[in-house]
Amino acid sequence: MNTNIFTKILFSFPIILVLLYFLPFLGICLIIVRLFIYEYKKNLFIPIFLISIGLLILIFNKIYSLLDSITFIKEFKTISDNLNLIKFGTFILYLGVILSIIIICLKELFEKITSLIKTYIEKTENLNEKVAKENDMEIKLKQNKAKNSHVVHCPHCGASNILTEKTGTCVYCRRELE
Repeated sequence: MNTNIFTKILFSFPIILVLLYFLPFLGICLIIVRLFIYEYKKNLFIPIFLISIGLLILIFNKIYSLLDSITFIKEFKTISDNLNLIKFGTFILYLGVILSIIIICLKELFEKITSLIKTYIEKTENLNEKVAKENDMEIKLKQNKAKNSHVVHCPHCGASNILTEKTGTCVYCRRELE
């Protein structure tokens, strides 16, 4: 889908991550809108990206907690504690997992719905084709009847009768006609 530069910037991953940190509801709304704007291949990238970022934050935080002896790492640990990076990392990880489940379920649901619609359309087309063939046969039979029919006046009651064969019965007096 062709989008302008503003929407590309607005729905970019850095903007979404910043909004997920400061305003989680708005970040989730941007993710949902991004799911509808971009194709399926890019939609599946969103939860994979969120899961990987969440795992990276949690893994780096565990590594830094194991290496407590280095002073630089202690300063980073206090910064990460102040920023609540563990909470943010778990939030992003959970969000990525939930989004991947939702996307996969919606994909399966849409595939089932489209297959049901396709089978319904095929059945309807086949039925319409069958009915059209039957109607064509009936019309041809009626046309043949009309070609072979002729008007015969009954000699007994004088009524006009339409016969398709050489012999028949009068509609009014039920006597044989030739």
